[in-house]
Amino acid sequence: MLGVIVTYFIPFIGKAADITVGVVLAILALVGAALWMSSSILPNPVLRVLGYRFYKAETANGVVYTLITQRDLLDPRHVRTVKRISGSMLLEIV
Repeated sequence: MLGVIVTYFIPFIGKAADITVGVVLAILALVGAALWMSSSILPNPVLRVLGYRFYKAETANGVVYTLITQRDLLDPRHVRTVKRISGSMLLEIV
């Protein structure tokens, strides 16, 4: 999760003219604390713009995956076909 924050925001912080190392460290500490206290999934901003939604899904065996879909899911039983795109991520095929 912290990798996503670093990837998207550190280049903007680095371009600012009056930012010191102390300010950057303080911002990173605040972001790190917010991520540590949060249990939500951090979605990719590009996929969010394209209309994808992110859900936590648990299989009958108890394995938890991140499900990526373009639908607004109200009941996980409506998901029929998925493709595994990584060890912990599934993409719904509509």
